Amino acid sequence: MTKDDAHKPAPSATASQVDGRIRSALFGIRIMTVFGLLWTIWAAFGTPENPHWLVWPGTLATIALLGTSVARQRSPASATSPTVRRGPAPITATATYRWIVVAEFAAVAAAVLLLRSATLRVWLPPVIAGIVGLHFLFMAWLLNVRRFWTVGGLILAGTVGTVLLWPPETAQAAQVLAQGLLMAVILYARAFLLLRNQRNEEA
Repeated sequence: MTKDDAHKPAPSATASQVDGRIRSALFGIRIMTVFGLLWTIWAAFGTPENPHWLVWPGTLATIALLGTSVARQRSPASATSPTVRRGPAPITATATYRWIVVAEFAAVAAAVLLLRSATLRVWLPPVIAGIVGLHFLFMAWLLNVRRFWTVGGLILAGTVGTVLLWPPETAQAAQVLAQGLLMAVILYARAFLLLRNQRNEEA
């Protein structure tokens, strides 16, 4: 190796890192978009009194975000990016993420079982939202992803606010509507920001 070779940059490593961030962003966009739609459906159909038409803007937002993410994945910049080199750190991060998601789904299943009675069922939306918020905080802590602190904090703070403003036991329809819309807006907004940042990474 010559002196000049020692000072040459390693473009392939940088390209691989960018490619990995693009793939991660696209996956995050799709997950958050799908769950944004599910919360929109819950807000619209959680009780008979809620406005069912809310499902249509949610559906349009879902189609737009998912369609754009697919187009980005098929774009020349993404197609020609080098394959990510899987090392110990990415594998460990992936395993940690999967365990957090497994724990989240287990907690949601436990909440559904524990709150299945008619009197406690009204607490399902805020409890599940709280579990989702905590899962973002755990990901922020264990994976060192700062943006998840903001997402988790907004979800938890907003959930406490909806419970205080519309107690589930006395204002179920309003609470379901507010909680569902809160979660949908946060998840759709985060998916949109990921999509915008992914375009910057691709550039």
